[in-house]
Amino acid sequence: MFVVKDLRKIPAIMVDEADSREELRLGRRSAEFQGSLKVLCSLDNLPAFGNLRRLSLYDNQLRSVDRIGILANTPLAVLDLGYNHLTSLPAEIGALKNLEELWVTNNELEVIPETLLALPKLRLLQLSNNKLTTLPANLGDASSLQVLSLDNNKLAVVPQSIGQLSALVELNLRGNQLTELPPSLGNLASLEILSVNSNQLTALPVCLDGLASLKALFANGNPISHWPGTAFATRDAAQGALRVNFACTKIAEVPSAIASTWHVLTQLHITETDTKKDGHVVILSGTPYAAQLKKH
Repeated sequence: MFVVKDLRKIPAIMVDEADSREELRLGRRSAEFQGSLKVLCSLDNLPAFGNLRRLSLYDNQLRSVDRIGILANTPLAVLDLGYNHLTSLPAEIGALKNLEELWVTNNELEVIPETLLALPKLRLLQLSNNKLTTLPANLGDASSLQVLSLDNNKLAVVPQSIGQLSALVELNLRGNQLTELPPSLGNLASLEILSVNSNQLTALPVCLDGLASLKALFANGNPISHWPGTAFATRDAAQGALRVNFACTKIAEVPSAIASTWHVLTQLHITETDTKKDGHVVILSGTPYAAQLKKH
């Protein structure tokens, strides 16, 4: 949907008594922001934020979001800080107690403040395309989190506390430097989508078999050498269809229970229709297993 940009300057928007300011789209105004939030988050503007629920500060070349804590007592639920130059977030972001969605994609984040994980209503945390090398040990404190996206960072380890995220439905870890996954992942009873493709994983933990709600597992593009034990081999059809992508791995053998009852796709060109077949589907194109079948 095409959105008409508000051509007024930020000070004019803040004093307009006819504007309820439930949503502020202030993206691509780098000339006004000058790298910080001084022009927006001032005490003079505080009365103007009374109804604010959505704030977009997308693509403003921001290097700091200090002063964001001034919005602590507002109903702010969605904050978009994507496509800026942030290397960190201030601890005061933990004061935004009504925040439900935080987007900080395509920045230069190196760390996550622990205070962020204490936000009681936070259900979506989008941190893809940053420079994160570690995650806080208290990651599991984000008890309301349903979607966690950490794609394309530099993570080598996922803390065990991730297994405490009982509400988590989608976990995206694609394009990092992971060599293993914590066994606690098996505790994520609500998890439906797990993306760990394009890492350095040589194996997957058997505990993944315990993910009763899982609908899709993306593990393609890893040097995984074998199927994770008996994982998914006895998966009950009542749990719903499962889609597993092991393309471009080093898997040479598949459990007989999988090979005989699942749709095993080994062709190079796989269509959406192929992946939506009734029943469980596993993609094994570009693997030693697929090469062996081709010989026969």
